[in-house]
Amino acid sequence: MSRIFFRADMATLRSGLTCRGARPLLFMRWPRTYQADEGALIPGGNLGNRSLLTFHVKYRIQGLTLRVQPQAAMKPMEETSPLIPVSPLQRPKSLNDLAYENLKEGILSGRLVAGRIYSELELARGLGISRTPVREALLRLAAENLIVFHPRKGMSINYFSREDIENLFELREAIEEKAVAKVTGHLSKEEIQKLREILKEQEECLRDDFDESLFLEADKRFHLFLIEASGNRFMVQTYNSIRDYITIPAREALTKKGRAMEVIQEHRAIVKALAEANMASVRETVRKHLINSKRMALEGHDEQKERGS
Repeated sequence: MSRIFFRADMATLRSGLTCRGARPLLFMRWPRTYQADEGALIPGGNLGNRSLLTFHVKYRIQGLTLRVQPQAAMKPMEETSPLIPVSPLQRPKSLNDLAYENLKEGILSGRLVAGRIYSELELARGLGISRTPVREALLRLAAENLIVFHPRKGMSINYFSREDIENLFELREAIEEKAVAKVTGHLSKEEIQKLREILKEQEECLRDDFDESLFLEADKRFHLFLIEASGNRFMVQTYNSIRDYITIPAREALTKKGRAMEVIQEHRAIVKALAEANMASVRETVRKHLINSKRMALEGHDEQKERGS
């Protein structure tokens, strides 16, 4: 005897279940439990050749039909056994989530080019899925201000003005300078070593073929580690919310010859100052790093604008 669970999208209020060959077991409260014999049909699929199945209608929603989809098959158990209070299994990501993650990565990695208009149809074809999950993904990206829609044309990556970049770095400076001031003299040897390990990962990105995406990912972890060490979760949340916006101009800055090596040298100076617990040196090295990053991002922005004009 097997037990299997189903989730109902809609259930009739009058009969409780629109299903041939099923009968209620527990009808007192929701979720209601039903039992069906071999071959019982449910709209949307056949229960198969099992001798006895038990399933639950999880939601009571007004409607005329019951549509149920398999949720998670359980191991065979006695029908009289109580339900075990276990956490549900993790389900595979939906197409909406996969499309969102893929498109966002394409924006941040530079695979989707700024200044070009992409249609919903060509994005769906490129991903090999229908347009519906792509549309949902684009709505999420638009809500995050990473893209803009063009009526009857498609979408393009959001354009960051010089003022936008100035404002982003103003906020970034406020967060990071305050964070390093809090952690200076309070970082353990293990935390300093962790910073050195992240820095080493960045250095390895410069060997052979420069891996821009891995370099920026390590850069993000370096700065986020310091902010998290401050213990201020609101600074962490704010930094995470703007980091994607910073990545786009930062990528432009990395196209400048020698900038990646400069970033590593500036990070080395920051780690050295933190290891020595030298507050003045920490403030100076962090401020120099942020000023240089902003200057290079603005120069990259101007060059990109000239190429587009």
